Amino acid sequence: KPQPDPKPNPDPKPNPQPQPSSGVFDFEWIEKANNGYANHVTKTLNGVTLDATARTDTKEQNQDYAIQGKGLVLDGRRGLITITFPEGVKTISFDYKAFSSIGKGNREILVSGGGISDIVSVEANKQTYTKTLNKTGNVEITIKGNVGSKQFVIDNIKWTR
Repeated sequence: KPQPDPKPNPDPKPNPQPQPSSGVFDFEWIEKANNGYANHVTKTLNGVTLDATARTDTKEQNQDYAIQGKGLVLDGRRGLITITFPEGVKTISFDYKAFSSIGKGNREILVSGGGISDIVSVEANKQTYTKTLNKTGNVEITIKGNVGSKQFVIDNIKWTR
């Protein structure tokens, strides 16, 4: 005689752990390319907010310096990206490269917040910055041009938390 199925546990996971989440700001949602550096763009994705003031036009003299689709252009005087992680951040990465070949001089990105302060040299070809933070709670990361830096493009800001 078959035994009846055991009574299913009505709540097999009484305290489910939050699943790790991730995301990418790829800037494809920017509607209008603008060559001024006072453009304000903001987006919240999976609870993480990006707030930026930057040039959204990656073209200069009929050449497009975009990395992949749309991106943001900053330099040492203009442009700032702030990313707020209200529930902490494990890793962050982004793609970057030089914008335009006009003007000589260093291109450097200053990445700060969450216990880091990195100065990153920018080359003509695409590179990727990656950092492991393993921070909990509210963390704010800023990405901007180091003092005196020439222009560079930022794209595909990715994170895990």
